[in-house]
Amino acid sequence: MRGIRPLLTAAGGILLALSLVACQAATAQEAAGEKSSAQKTAVELPPLSELTPVADPRTVEGPSTVIIGGPSLTPITASEPELPVTVTSDDGNGRRQVTVTDTSRIIALSLSGTTAELVDALGFGDRLVGRDVATDLSDTGDLPVVTKKGHTVDAEAVLSLDPTLILTDGSIGPTDVVLQLGDAGIPVVTVPRATDPESTYQAIRTIAEALGTASSADELIDALDDAIAQKSAEIARLAPTDENRRPRVAFLYVRGTAGIYYLFGEGSGADSLIDSVGAIDVATEIGWVGSGR
Repeated sequence: MRGIRPLLTAAGGILLALSLVACQAATAQEAAGEKSSAQKTAVELPPLSELTPVADPRTVEGPSTVIIGGPSLTPITASEPELPVTVTSDDGNGRRQVTVTDTSRIIALSLSGTTAELVDALGFGDRLVGRDVATDLSDTGDLPVVTKKGHTVDAEAVLSLDPTLILTDGSIGPTDVVLQLGDAGIPVVTVPRATDPESTYQAIRTIAEALGTASSADELIDALDDAIAQKSAEIARLAPTDENRRPRVAFLYVRGTAGIYYLFGEGSGADSLIDSVGAIDVATEIGWVGSGR
């Protein structure tokens, strides 16, 4: 399938909409925590409309290679932020009000890179001053990495960049480190975790509000909604209509010899991704919720 961004470099919270409309690129994988520039090579693949469907995908055997890449949606033109603004942040321990006065230096954190992608899509990509290891936007390769081992926030690295706003979807921590950043006087806004279209739209609205450009959310949501509809129509032509011919898929995350492995199920983001391509998520089918080892 064309343009599937991986959950392989980040746990379940992949942005479905961006993954479905992703451009083709092969990315040199960055070692966890390593502060080197992401290297990309554009890859031209045929659109789904030119592919010939397999009669029964369940009969296909052997390995397959998927070319992955970053999002290809053109960022909207950012409007001038209307600041200060007070937004509601929900980190799972309760809702609180956070006042944002400056959006000139932003750090956006998530296990999948989704939060930074949404900041960029809203036209504020040039204000990102640091990145998590999963973020691989074309203009962020040289930004300092502020996560250790791929999924742990390095408080000292964040503070050294003097950010004026931190956005996170809560998928990376530890929580006490994130709270420490807030105690240091930096506005920290926790946004909804994007695991399907609806939660993605919620995340867009919260991020746009925190950036002082709440009115821009509808423009980006409309663009994503159109992109999803177009890609879904292409997929529908290829996906089996017979329920018995739908591929049965388990989404596993296995990282080298580190002993880190997960099975992703309902609500993880992998479930909506698998369903969107006409397959059956066996983890959800057996009642597996979220991700677990």
